[in-house]
Amino acid sequence: MVTGATQPQPAEEKKKRQRSPNYPSVGLKEAIERTEAFMKVNGKAGAAPEIAARHIGFASAHGLAMSVLAALKKFGLMEDKDGRIAPTQRAIEIVSLPKTDERRLKAIREAAVLPQIYADLIEQYRATGLPHDDTLEGELKAYKGFNPNAVKDFLKGFRETLDFAGLSDFTVLSSESGQQEPKFKVGDFVQWESNGVLGLPASRKISGFSDDGQFAFLEGSKTGIPISEVIPAEAPSDDGLKPLPPLARKSEAIRGGANQGATMRQDVFSLTEGEVILRWPTPLSADSIVDLKDWLKIVERKITRSTTQNDQQIESK
Repeated sequence: MVTGATQPQPAEEKKKRQRSPNYPSVGLKEAIERTEAFMKVNGKAGAAPEIAARHIGFASAHGLAMSVLAALKKFGLMEDKDGRIAPTQRAIEIVSLPKTDERRLKAIREAAVLPQIYADLIEQYRATGLPHDDTLEGELKAYKGFNPNAVKDFLKGFRETLDFAGLSDFTVLSSESGQQEPKFKVGDFVQWESNGVLGLPASRKISGFSDDGQFAFLEGSKTGIPISEVIPAEAPSDDGLKPLPPLARKSEAIRGGANQGATMRQDVFSLTEGEVILRWPTPLSADSIVDLKDWLKIVERKITRSTTQNDQQIESK
């Protein structure tokens, strides 16, 4: 008889997959290149998320495409406006100004330190500079909660971003701006974004922070949210509806309000299975109407595909 054999572990005892802190899935150089590709097609106008994913170089809005789109927002190159993805003023300066223009170089440096995890590491090693990757990998896994399988990719993007922005020497930051202002303060409306998905049904105000500044506490909750997963958001709308439409759930930052002079319209269509609700701002530009038509075609395909799959499942039973 064989002794000492390892017994199968119950499913609930299997080690859960470790998730790394929220960080950009691409470096700043690639993020700027994809932003430039978007602006060649759209200019300053925005596009629905699924269309924006195509305009930054992907065939469709799959998981990788949405992850890269979120990275552009983490660097402050794109923002979410009423469910549409649009370039920020920072992106416009980087793409439009001459390469040697000091305003462009400043915008690039600002973008490089915008992701929270990047800012945290720069602040931690500001006086000494970054250690060797072997040392940094160990510290990221031990103290920042990085998944061992993700830490090398993170460091690659982080190092490339610093080199591209000319920030390998952190003293450049000190001489430029001194200490950075806190990204959030008590009373700010925020959302909880993890892996590109919003975790709250509506934005909430920050009520306080943990002693080490790594967690934010929101009104109505005693559980802290990691600062690296907190994003700016608008106040909830007066009508109680969610401030973001469904297609904007994978957005990272909401910095601009509704277009000045725009009025929200809503149409409700009752079906046997329930209600279908569509909301849109008016007036709409010609470009926006074209984007909306493209999005509605995508929704139609999704509905048709889901209905077909349901029918096939019923027939197979």
